[in-house]
Amino acid sequence: MSHCGLRVLLGWCSFVAASFAQTPRPPAVVSPEVAADRTVTFRIYAPKASEVLLTGDWMGRTDKPIPLSRREAGVWVGNAGPLAPNTYFYAFSVDGVRAVDPANTNTVIASGRFPQSGLEVPGETPSPWEPQRVPKGTVHVEYFDSGLQGRARSYYVYTPPGYERTKAPLPVLILLPGTPGTEADWVTVGYANRIFDNLIAQRQLTPLLVLMPRADVLLKGGTRADNLREFEPLLIQEVLPHFERKYRSKRRPEFRAIAGYSLGGELALTLGLRHPEVFRSVGSFGGSIFEREIQDRFGNAWANPKLILNRRLVWLGCGNGDLFVAGNRKRSEVLEEKRIPSTFREIPGSHSTPTFRALLIEFAQLLFR
Repeated sequence: MSHCGLRVLLGWCSFVAASFAQTPRPPAVVSPEVAADRTVTFRIYAPKASEVLLTGDWMGRTDKPIPLSRREAGVWVGNAGPLAPNTYFYAFSVDGVRAVDPANTNTVIASGRFPQSGLEVPGETPSPWEPQRVPKGTVHVEYFDSGLQGRARSYYVYTPPGYERTKAPLPVLILLPGTPGTEADWVTVGYANRIFDNLIAQRQLTPLLVLMPRADVLLKGGTRADNLREFEPLLIQEVLPHFERKYRSKRRPEFRAIAGYSLGGELALTLGLRHPEVFRSVGSFGGSIFEREIQDRFGNAWANPKLILNRRLVWLGCGNGDLFVAGNRKRSEVLEEKRIPSTFREIPGSHSTPTFRALLIEFAQLLFR
């Protein structure tokens, strides 16, 4: 290399080194930070932002996003809580652009749509959704070709610890997500597999199989009634038979339950009451039914009360801040008027995963007793 070329190379290296030396290193950020009183501090480094907001699934539908304050070195800081012990998900809005927490490695894709960051607020004792040192079940993903829809479909299955080592058939819970959720939601966001592992280990739940298909199955746009018309034969004629060919399940209706949240709760209650020959236990968590829709949706389901009175369990739960709470209260009243034995549980909470998770825990412990 000539002396001229060497001088140019050294000059370029010096320029690059000076450029890196002049670039400020982003400060170390801790987020989220849970205090002893269960208040939570959130931080994000956004030196060029003019506004940063925080939203989380502990918030009610009328709650406004939490504004963060700009501090030194371009770090924005905000607080929430105190929060009840639970697992939550949140996201930032940086100048109107949704963003996960870059300081938090717990990121999931919710409802097949957008990423969000996870937050665990522990209680004094471990909660059923927290990881515990107990035997673990297995989550499987199954695929099949739907003749009804002319496309490939998939569903998730939870098998309890020791399932592979036994030959005995097990009862089945069909667990449905909301919309626009996916078959993965009860595992990735709901932590249902953790809940079942822990309840089984504590002998508060009999070992069972859990079938988790998608609830929103429309291939094109349509109403919730359109979705029901497509979902009902898909579940009864294709998904359930495909599952039963692959897994050792008890195939009598008294050993089958169906439950879900939001749209999944609406579908579970509808199909559970329509098909006593398939299901004898039904659960709905914040099911998406308005008061005006109850007679149209369920009128045929209770036309023959004798078929419904032999139910093992009809269980409705809802958060007191849920947008569907009035419809759920009315459904409970109508069931009582029709003399259909049922339970209605209203707990603090909104139309959100923490509420649905708490309701699932209550419902699961009543199954197959």
